[in-house]
Amino acid sequence: MLQPISVLTGDMIGSTSLPTGFLDRAFLALEGAAKTIADLQGADTIFSRSRGDGWQLVVIQLQIGIRAALICQAALRSEDRLLSSRIGLAEGNADLSGISNLNSAIGEVFIRSGRSLDEVSGPSRMRHDAGGAIDAVMRLSDRLAQGWTQVQATAAFHLLNPSRPTRKKVSEGLGVSRQAVDKTAHSAHLPTIEDALELIEHKVQ
Repeated sequence: MLQPISVLTGDMIGSTSLPTGFLDRAFLALEGAAKTIADLQGADTIFSRSRGDGWQLVVIQLQIGIRAALICQAALRSEDRLLSSRIGLAEGNADLSGISNLNSAIGEVFIRSGRSLDEVSGPSRMRHDAGGAIDAVMRLSDRLAQGWTQVQATAAFHLLNPSRPTRKKVSEGLGVSRQAVDKTAHSAHLPTIEDALELIEHKVQ
């Protein structure tokens, strides 16, 4: 049965020069991101590693594709500043029946997502297959996210989830004050990113 999905295709940046064990840490972080995205969409995600340093993730609420990509970047950066991924995103219809490993998935949306990843170049790390305004939002959000510190990335990982706990709960979990969370969120440009994401997500709905 065909259903609308977003497909994120990624590969780790500088994977061959990472210290021993860092690539495994990266994929543990991405698995954590996949669980957060599953909670966000209220349904399981499908996440698979491929080609050693490559990966794919299916998001069944296609309107949150860019948010999911940023959550993945936040998960990586919060683990270590050396960790980052290129990500290509595409939206379309696919039959996910019986698929548990995306290495066996077929369909146009998977191909377009991979091609989108191949076209990521220069300082950019993320690209949206659709082009236009939605790709612009993704690229600008990516540019802001590239400046995140580990602390900012950790805050972003929690705060990019609309079903997140209150900032008070986030502050308690991080062991910092509510004011510190607010300051970190603003320095990470999260209010600006959130406004742009909400506009795009509302339009896609």
